[in-house]
Amino acid sequence: MAQKGPLRVRDAIGWVLRVAKTLEQVHDQKRVHGRISPAAIQVASAACDSAGAIVHTRDLDALPVYHSLARAKTGAPSSYVDVWALSVTLSVLLTG
Repeated sequence: MAQKGPLRVRDAIGWVLRVAKTLEQVHDQKRVHGRISPAAIQVASAACDSAGAIVHTRDLDALPVYHSLARAKTGAPSSYVDVWALSVTLSVLLTG
């Protein structure tokens, strides 16, 4: 999500909820994404009701700033790490 400055609260929360629902499906399949960040959210526009998708991990660089302390210690992605990264993503979307 290449947005300069903060998103409207409605849109930031809307995008994070959409990603969370997708991650829930991924986690239910015992898989993880491992590279959640604003760069992992491809959108048609900032409005949360526009088209969007999660970018595949192979197309993303690792961004340690979105890693939890647990991931920093082990280096291993997990569903916990995805949720942590999504919370950091929300903060970034709200603050720019």
